Amino acid sequence: MATAKTKAAPKPAKVTKKQVAVHRAKVSRDNSPNWTGAEYWTGEQFTKQFHVTMEHYRFESSIKAMRPNILEWMELHKFVKDDIVAFRKLKDTRLSSTMCSIAACLLRGMPLVHEGFNAGKDTSNWLRAEVILALAAGANDTDDEVSDVPVIAKTTIQDRLADKFSEAMGEIEGGIDTYFTEGKAFSAFKLLSGQNIAVQFATKIPNLIQPRINELTELLVGKDSQLMEAYSHLSKKEVKDAIKFYENIINDAMVYKTSKIATRAKPVRKAVPPEKQVRGLKFLKEFAALGLKSIAPTDILGVSELWVFNTKTRKIGRFTVPMHGDMAIGTLGVKGSAIVGYDELKSTCKTLRKPDVQLKEFKACGKPQLRKFMDTIKSVETKLKGRISPETILLRAIK
Repeated sequence: MATAKTKAAPKPAKVTKKQVAVHRAKVSRDNSPNWTGAEYWTGEQFTKQFHVTMEHYRFESSIKAMRPNILEWMELHKFVKDDIVAFRKLKDTRLSSTMCSIAACLLRGMPLVHEGFNAGKDTSNWLRAEVILALAAGANDTDDEVSDVPVIAKTTIQDRLADKFSEAMGEIEGGIDTYFTEGKAFSAFKLLSGQNIAVQFATKIPNLIQPRINELTELLVGKDSQLMEAYSHLSKKEVKDAIKFYENIINDAMVYKTSKIATRAKPVRKAVPPEKQVRGLKFLKEFAALGLKSIAPTDILGVSELWVFNTKTRKIGRFTVPMHGDMAIGTLGVKGSAIVGYDELKSTCKTLRKPDVQLKEFKACGKPQLRKFMDTIKSVETKLKGRISPETILLRAIK
């Protein structure tokens, strides 16, 4: 056990990029403030974010809930085993909210040193000194006084799956770092497949990545001066490429989810007749004004692509299954009044300004031309919703 007189602060250990990424991933499962791009902030911006973060932790959490952050930080920085065991035995009153909050910030990527904050001093040195003082002050704490933070917790299957996902997210974070430093992309699909990540954890990836896309999208608008200053090192093209890079990570995660579910062993059930599968689908059979007739709804089952046209909104839409390269993952189906099995990111619709002319062009398109048909429509692209309305014509299904 460390004491203030007999034991000096351990010498900082070298921490690898992968170790940092793994620990960032573990703490990224909450919605605490993050430090993305903090190394490019001004001193004023950094200080403001620091105070906002401290307030967040003070009001939204407690020392009991936050002290594991210090333990993770100690383990990451190679504190000796005796110190870690001694820390587990400390009473909560030996710790401060500031210690716990700063440990959380460092785990989430707050730079150790910022020239405009704390006189450019290394924040980890402060935390290390505070930990040593707390250990010395609590040297005589007995087992009857210890915090109820367990020394040894029974590991469940869910814990092991969560740890496995944290490691995968650590590698994804490492891949993101490599992309921004070296310009090298990677396949999140291969990474998730290689580690056989559980489906329920793979679905968390969009929630972790989407805020970064939102931030870069807001940056392109050019109205947030702080964002513009933080990302001033990136050109407009680089920002757009980064958005596509993040979108590919989300797409890979969704493709992995679909493929994982598709390959599950399914119980043998009695086959449902196609007519029964589509009986709840409400659509428009014919639209005389434009000479349109819907295909048979049973033609939707088992295809990879479906084109629809909403006669009320004049929107033409394309449902497509998730793809990994040129390989289709799954097929389209019908459940009640909705299309299922489609890629929520890549299934889109656009408004036709001259539907009579544009739909004639659509009818004349072969399968290769249909891949580029959406690009010829000069209107805003929006995401498709699965539900088919009574005003919708089922234009065409493609296997």
